[in-house]
Amino acid sequence: MKADYNVMVEMKDGVKLSVDIYLPDGEGPWPVVLNCYPYHKDALLYRSLQPVVKRFVESNYAYVVADCRGTGASEGVSVDPLDPLNGDDLYTLVEWCGAQDWSTGKVGMWGSSYGGMTSLKAATVKPPSLKAIVPVMPPSSFYQNLAFPGGMLNMLGLCGAWLALMNVMNLTPPLRIDEAGRWKRIWQSHLENYVPYLSVGIEHPTYDEYWKGHEIRIDQIEVPIYVIEGWYGFSILDGLRQYELAKGPKKLLVGPWTHFDPNMCGLEPVDHIKEVIRWFDYWLKGENNGVMDEPPVAICVLGSYQWRYENEWPIRRTQHKKYYLTGGQRLSDSPPEGPEEKLSYRYEAAVGITAGLRTVFPLGIDYPKDQRYDDAHSLTFDSAPLESDIEVTGQPEVTLTLSADMEDVGLVAKLCDVSPDRSSTLATVGWLRLSHREGHEKPKPVKPGETYTITLKLWPTSYLFRKDHRIRLSISCSDFPRVFPLEVEGSIHLHLGGSNTAELQLPVVPSGGPTSKPVFERPDLSFLEEFPMVMMPEWRVVHDHLLGRLSVESGVLIEFTPDYLDGPYRYENHYHADITGNNPSTAEIHADTSSSFKLAGENYYIHANQVLTQSKLTVNAKITVDDKVVFEKKFEKEY
Repeated sequence: MKADYNVMVEMKDGVKLSVDIYLPDGEGPWPVVLNCYPYHKDALLYRSLQPVVKRFVESNYAYVVADCRGTGASEGVSVDPLDPLNGDDLYTLVEWCGAQDWSTGKVGMWGSSYGGMTSLKAATVKPPSLKAIVPVMPPSSFYQNLAFPGGMLNMLGLCGAWLALMNVMNLTPPLRIDEAGRWKRIWQSHLENYVPYLSVGIEHPTYDEYWKGHEIRIDQIEVPIYVIEGWYGFSILDGLRQYELAKGPKKLLVGPWTHFDPNMCGLEPVDHIKEVIRWFDYWLKGENNGVMDEPPVAICVLGSYQWRYENEWPIRRTQHKKYYLTGGQRLSDSPPEGPEEKLSYRYEAAVGITAGLRTVFPLGIDYPKDQRYDDAHSLTFDSAPLESDIEVTGQPEVTLTLSADMEDVGLVAKLCDVSPDRSSTLATVGWLRLSHREGHEKPKPVKPGETYTITLKLWPTSYLFRKDHRIRLSISCSDFPRVFPLEVEGSIHLHLGGSNTAELQLPVVPSGGPTSKPVFERPDLSFLEEFPMVMMPEWRVVHDHLLGRLSVESGVLIEFTPDYLDGPYRYENHYHADITGNNPSTAEIHADTSSSFKLAGENYYIHANQVLTQSKLTVNAKITVDDKVVFEKKFEKEY
């Protein structure tokens, strides 16, 4: 493998982006695979990409990795978390790759999370050399599905995890030093323009022109697309829409994964890199490898963990089963008879701690735990024991008639599987702020005592509820620390029976689809020995009974040793969400993030401390070189 690092590619406005080029041995030319990330290709991203680069180069692809504008070793400025989705830059990068003498002129883009976002964005601007993409778990509609689920601010997974990560990534210098000192000039420019990404999104709590203007127009994508998603990831709703809306040839693969590499997930890991290579072999090399002869959709059903093909999404043979909520806290096959009943539930701000953490890898991601703790602090409705298996695949809906004695309320609905031993497993969840009942653009006031009928859509799932199990609908007003609890106090009242609507609608899929099943190779994890890394994720829930405080703590320590540094590169992010006395006004996030390394004989320590409360953001950033402070800045913003 031949490598050329920090090649500067000029954009339309003269700004130059840094790319690394990896070529197979031999003459070429080769088709090109392009990654574009804001995660600093020479820092945190380096270790995770090296085994991937090797796989592709061994498969006779040229591989190019680019730092987005204003990040890593690239020139320019990045002050917004969505700045890297620069269509002009992505168009130029793709066409530059296609025009090189080592290129066949055919370029594919792929990547996980943000790398998938840049792949999608590039496809919308239609560079002629781009022939196929594979987005892996990327969001594409950022308000509802990422930043403000149901209209409530994403708490620990976004603000504590990803945005704290970016504090340090955007403070880190280029780590490959050039003799001309370009690296230092680029770093100085980044520091002069440094703004914490978190300070941007919280200025836009409603679905305004900021969010609309940044959405990726999936309906403009015409190149072949292979969408890879996970049922437990935070982008599953977007991923399914990407498959539905894309206009060209397409495939969809959904596994029981968190927002993490499918070959490294704890449930049903698969060699997703092979799937990406198969896709590119077909569209970039013209190999007739059968990838387009298979049914286009492959899913793994939670509960049974069985894989199967489908011919389309949504699945046409889907039927809808309706359950009615009754005053006895049951899910009934028939509407309740008799007079209207009212069930009241007092808002508890600390509900949600067993739901796991849908966050950005590699930051302490956690699968859901037994839901009984949260169920006990929620209003639950159970079905009778099932007489046969029921597969729920699609997007469940809950319609409720309710009133509240609060000026606003966050509604959380969870669909759970209750086994005969009474353990409760989370299938899916949905959120809705009552003031956003008519949309997220212009919230409507909530009048205490007034009755509203709302429909709350849960996120898509595929889950097999077994015979003798029960289906549970859990209703609460908080999902801590997934979203910030609202600063209100009081109760909601569900109105059942009479003319009120209170029902759960499930998309039930009977058998009768394609008879063949996908077969995926188990991942080859030998790269963990060839590219060693220390990775220590953490996840804990702490009840401090003396102080009356509940904390959910997460984070990660990562360490590896690249050959261009004088020792290991170490990254740490430790973050926690706290709430005291079940009082929502005390909810806050603390994130302590750092990286350290030795570069050209000098010891660098980059540190950012971030605190986000219900009304204020504080970020303290500091850089020392050999214990001498070379950069220090404090940011404060009230919102």
